[in-house]
Formats: sequence, C-alpha cells, structure tokens
Amino acid sequence: MCSKISKRFLVGITIAVLLAGCDEGYGDQVKKLEDFVSKKSIGGSSDYWLVKGSFGIEDRVAFVFGYMDDGGGCREIAELLNLRYPEASYSCHPANLAGK
Repeated sequence: MCSKISKRFLVGITIAVLLAGCDEGYGDQVKKLEDFVSKKSIGGSSDYWLVKGSFGIEDRVAFVFGYMDDGGGCREIAELLNLRYPEASYSCHPANLAGK
C-alpha cells in the first residue's frame, strides 16, 4: 500500500517528466529528473538507477524502486540484462539516500 508521501512523490515525478518535455533537450530533461529523484527516496531503502554502459558512455535507463532492497533488485535486473546483452554493461548506481 502506498503512503501519501509515496503517491505524492510519484505524482511529482510524473509532473516533472511531463513539464521537462515541453521545450528542453533530452539532456536537460534527464538532469531535472535526476535532481528531483536525488532529493527523496521511495520506501525504506535507497532507490537505484539501472545504468547501461556501452562505447564508453553510461546512460541511466531505468529507475528501480519498490523492492525491500532496491539495490538487490536492481543488481538482479542488471545481471539478467548482462547475460542477455553481453556487448553492453549494465550496473546499478544509487539514485538517492534512504530516509531522504
């Protein structure tokens, strides 16, 4: 069951993404989302970015939250993607600190 704070947080992310898409480039949109997410975790553990590395560039491709251990959930997803797509390198990076 989502708490009021979690629901507000998800609504805030949705609004931030929609507003960011109006007149900004992709990089600006991503930066706004990263800044927003870095200020508040969802649940009791830190949330994580699933990061895809290829050709020397790292891209955040997914935001992982909702697990009892978001880092463990993210690493499990990364391991499966690394098996499926060995030419890419998937890893997990903290998006925020728990309790923030």
